Amino acid sequence: MSTPTAIEIMSATVKETAAALRKALREAFPGVKFSVRMATGTAYGWLSLSWTDGPTTAQVRKIAANFESERFSGMDDTYHSTGVTQWSCCGITEQRSISPDRIAEAVAMIKRDTDGEAFIRRPDGSVAFPTYPHSTDEQLALIYWQKVAA
Repeated sequence: MSTPTAIEIMSATVKETAAALRKALREAFPGVKFSVRMATGTAYGWLSLSWTDGPTTAQVRKIAANFESERFSGMDDTYHSTGVTQWSCCGITEQRSISPDRIAEAVAMIKRDTDGEAFIRRPDGSVAFPTYPHSTDEQLALIYWQKVAA
């Protein structure tokens, strides 16, 4: 059997694509548990990716993007091939969650770093940034961790 050339295309099933993505994420971010789920029905070919704490969405996206065989273009309302290696994946949605412990840690760090002045206190006792007055503590933590990782 000959070695594939740059023009030849590898074809993997959606299930094989999900397994390869999971493996790549485990290697890149040891200790972080990722959930990779295949969509069914009209969304067949899409993968849903979720995890708690760990890397930022941008860090995970850099790896996940390599497993999309197509990307949707709103300009012409169609899918376009992404390149030579043909994974069976039309797209990947990412969802990062923040654990309650990390939320509390982020809120404490923001209070420490700003002497508490960056917050407004809401009637329920929770806090928010003035620029994000309706944000939840989890949203504040996500904003903070994205800035810390940048």
